[in-house]
Amino acid sequence: MPHWALGALCLALFGWLSAISSLLQYTLIQTQTPEHMLGRINGLWTAQNVTGDAIGAALLGGLGAVMTPAASASASGWALALVGVLLVGLLRELRRFQRPEIVNES
Repeated sequence: MPHWALGALCLALFGWLSAISSLLQYTLIQTQTPEHMLGRINGLWTAQNVTGDAIGAALLGGLGAVMTPAASASASGWALALVGVLLVGLLRELRRFQRPEIVNES
């Protein structure tokens, strides 16, 4: 398989997983945040999404200044994979999250 086809496949997979992750995050925010705080929390979440991308790009660019582009992409990929594995272990209750039952008082 040519390298560009493997790259396109990886990008498509990353995009799909990113969409699923965003959907799960938004569902948790909507179901677990009290209504009077929902606007503030959604604003904070949006700001984190925007600034997180910019900060990540700046860090990767800085890393690319001291390494080759391939080495910096590989190093950041391995570091993020390690962080992901650590978070899976540390945030076990999120994997078992159950939406609470809504009781109608009528």
